[in-house]
Amino acid sequence: MVKICIIGCGTYGAYLLRRVIENYGNEVDITVIEMGNEKTKSESEMGVVAESKESHAAEKGRYFGLGGTSARWGGQVLFFDERDNPTNQKDWNTIVDVNKQYRSIVLKNLVGFENLRGLDDKGIEKTGIWLKYTKRNIFKGLDKKALSSVNLIKNTRVTDFNFEDSTIKSVICSDAEGNKKTIEADIFYLTAGAIESCRLLIAMNEKHKIITSTDLGKHYGDHLSVELFKIKGHPPVIYKTNFVPNIINGSLITKRWIVADSDNRIGFAHPIFNKEVKVFTSIKRLLFGKQQIDFNLKDVVEGFEFLIRFGYNVLIKKKMYAHRNNWSIQLDIEQAYPNGNSIGLSKQTDKYGEKAARLNWHVSEEDKKSIVEIKNNLIKLLDKEDIKYEVVYDPNIESMKIEDVYHPVGFLRIGHDENAVLDTNCRVRGIDNLYHFSTAMFPSAKSINPTAAGFCFIEQYLFDSFQLTVDSEVQTVNQQLSTTIN
Repeated sequence: MVKICIIGCGTYGAYLLRRVIENYGNEVDITVIEMGNEKTKSESEMGVVAESKESHAAEKGRYFGLGGTSARWGGQVLFFDERDNPTNQKDWNTIVDVNKQYRSIVLKNLVGFENLRGLDDKGIEKTGIWLKYTKRNIFKGLDKKALSSVNLIKNTRVTDFNFEDSTIKSVICSDAEGNKKTIEADIFYLTAGAIESCRLLIAMNEKHKIITSTDLGKHYGDHLSVELFKIKGHPPVIYKTNFVPNIINGSLITKRWIVADSDNRIGFAHPIFNKEVKVFTSIKRLLFGKQQIDFNLKDVVEGFEFLIRFGYNVLIKKKMYAHRNNWSIQLDIEQAYPNGNSIGLSKQTDKYGEKAARLNWHVSEEDKKSIVEIKNNLIKLLDKEDIKYEVVYDPNIESMKIEDVYHPVGFLRIGHDENAVLDTNCRVRGIDNLYHFSTAMFPSAKSINPTAAGFCFIEQYLFDSFQLTVDSEVQTVNQQLSTTIN
């Protein structure tokens, strides 16, 4: 029986655990180590530290506990396609191919159906699916009977690794009180989130000098998310496409349009609805994990008509209600790759006594030029459609994160070259039996929220590399039985 250990049971760890149980439940011995527990906690609540002057990705964008960040934020199901690779790069060809091959399986596992009209959009449109409220915590969807056979270790953090040559033999764990234990396994999966996984790998490499990649922690990118325009008195229809989300089986079906600058930086523009309706934004904050809401009875009374219209549209018409005079256009654009951003170790320590992550992230002048170029291109589109608007983008603003959009990528990238941290099977280069899955394995986020795209690589691994491991184990056992009988 193959012994596996999953380090971190957030969004990726929970999906991996589910798929391992469903496909190999009787053939594996599973241990899961999770720093949190059933209650999802923020960085500060968890007692974990990240040092950064400009990035809030760790402080506001990551959560710990069973189900992880998606348990708080939900998330859109989207996939990479050829439009994300206009220059035909080799690594991106692989990423797109894996997404195309396993997309239907991921869709079925997340939303219950394999295909959706619009997911094969051509041109500039791209369709996504917001996970329904009850589906966003993947861990809670695990079969309880199957889960009972899993050795689930909560409130415990991996702090070190024991090696035999280039193979991990065991991990050393510690709880908040400093009590330690050792977990042995044949295969280890690092799914502790993009930032925490990178921090742990850098700490490992500082001590053991084993990872062969030169790009570990480098080229940290994220979507730059800015509001460009407020639309005046025009319905959310552009190029005859209505961008108001529909509702299918409790999930929002969304539309965005792909944009690119002259250097082939890819991103997406999308509508933000009801941004200035206070009661709506407060409910949105409540549903998506904010700790505080700030509307009062007066706001409810003033928003009564809106709530009636919103409820009617959602319950009867099965689509979101968008106030005609209250929507804006938001731009999310990738940063350049490669770039000078990085993740490293800080001198600070957290409550576990571990070195904190240090996020060196900034917005470059080239980033701002890209935003201005795309803004000007979109102005031409709006003028052609005779849509009235107000330009609200200010290139001098300090933050490029007006919306709570955090898609950390690049610093644990997958690639064919030896400098890449992961090979194309998501194995950490230099270590025989350690695999990693998170958004950080993509060089960039391009035109999508990349979480579901990473699930495609879990599917590829389980149906390819891991299947070979299981087959080899079965063959070995059969040979041993045959030898004993003879």
